[in-house]
Amino acid sequence: MKNEKAEHTPGPWRVPPCDHQGSIRIWQEGSNFDIARVTPMPYTTGLNVCEKAHQSQGVSEQGRANARLIAASPDLLAACRAALDVLSGGGDKKESEVREQLRAAIAKGE
Repeated sequence: MKNEKAEHTPGPWRVPPCDHQGSIRIWQEGSNFDIARVTPMPYTTGLNVCEKAHQSQGVSEQGRANARLIAASPDLLAACRAALDVLSGGGDKKESEVREQLRAAIAKGE
């Protein structure tokens, strides 16, 4: 069996508001394809987890932070590759462009 690296689903990835089940979806922009779902544990029934997040600073806020970081993954990977190119003396981007790309990817993940 060949050891080939699989490519990830192309970005950009987005984090919309919580769904009716309290899960936080990470989906590919331009499609209805879910990359992942973040469901705070333990999963509770009854009160929607997203509504609960407004009542306390519990797992739901951490779940949203996790979802943002997951959604930023393609941007972070691209920014790291661009930075490595510049640091290695190659690539076609200017240092200032890569710096801005890194800032934008970090902001998306925060």
